[in-house]
Amino acid sequence: MEIRSASDAERNAARIMRAIGFPDAHVTNAGPDGGIDVASHRAVAQVKWYGNAKVGRPDLQRLYGARGKRIDLRLFFFSSSGYSADAVAWANEHEVALFTFDDTGRASAVNYLAQSRYGTKLREEEGNPYGAVGDVFMVVAKFVGWLIIAGLFVGAIMSSCS
Repeated sequence: MEIRSASDAERNAARIMRAIGFPDAHVTNAGPDGGIDVASHRAVAQVKWYGNAKVGRPDLQRLYGARGKRIDLRLFFFSSSGYSADAVAWANEHEVALFTFDDTGRASAVNYLAQSRYGTKLREEEGNPYGAVGDVFMVVAKFVGWLIIAGLFVGAIMSSCS
């Protein structure tokens, strides 16, 4: 999904939330949303799609407040431009899952909560079920495969010379 507008970004966030276990996630109605752009029965999310300005702690606090008395709702924040260190620290203390997304809609889990609870499902959705560990494993597996082939080749040459 190509992200060209705030509406695209919100639809992308709803897609991601559905993929990680919130099947009823949907974009809220346009207009004053009180800080909630995507909602499900079990979670709410805010989406920021803008230039290079990182999301700060006040943005996260607005989402936290918008949840109101529904403390059972999980909180998600999606940003195209990343987060300040202060925002990440605050999110970790208040259980807000942070994600970034690029212009193609591909998302990444930013903080520990997002990685530990939703990282596996997110990587499966985005086409990399094993994450960085899987990338390393594939490189090692290819290398070992080439070593085996080289060993067989050398063995074949040695046996033909004797």
